[in-house]
Amino acid sequence: MKKKSHYSDEKRKLNKDNRELTLPEVLEALTQELKNHCKIVGKWIWATFPEKPDADTCDYLYCLGFIFNPKRQAWQHCCGDQSRARARNYDPRQKYGEKEVETIQPATN
Repeated sequence: MKKKSHYSDEKRKLNKDNRELTLPEVLEALTQELKNHCKIVGKWIWATFPEKPDADTCDYLYCLGFIFNPKRQAWQHCCGDQSRARARNYDPRQKYGEKEVETIQPATN
């Protein structure tokens, strides 16, 4: 049985809609403090923390489109690339590596 979300319907809709944001759009929305906890894994952004972040941080990440992956202990954003393939038998960090957020160049218009 799935655990019922403690987020409101409005926040769940916001989360779903914001999962379509591109990598540059997500990076632009993150504060520098949050960027310090982020890595690029493949086409996704992963945020990890040494301890559980406070409720406001969790709410902000959730509303921005991140979901928490308890197996990997990371908040993950798919940046509009919602792959159907699941990484159950391997760790994507081993397959794709991790890039520092600062190494990603913003898109130019």
